[in-house]
Amino acid sequence: MSDKTQEAITRGRFASELENNPVYIEAYTIFEAQCFELWKRTTDGRERARLWQAIAIAGKLRDIIGMIAANGRVAEKELEAMIARQEREAT
Repeated sequence: MSDKTQEAITRGRFASELENNPVYIEAYTIFEAQCFELWKRTTDGRERARLWQAIAIAGKLRDIIGMIAANGRVAEKELEAMIARQEREAT
């Protein structure tokens, strides 16, 4: 197994743990809800744009964490397939 594969697996596991961490989920949910409530109440166009950008950036961050977790799962599956192939070839 290459260092790159191991790194992808490790990073993926960390990202997956983060995605499923109740504190992370709560913090994200609160942040998004607070920004959205402020966005609904303000009439200032610049402030609304700033709040909407904050929501979008937080969503992008969540997407990136999800991508890292998915890449780790793919790396794990590839490693499992490689090990299975080597075991078949050895017998």
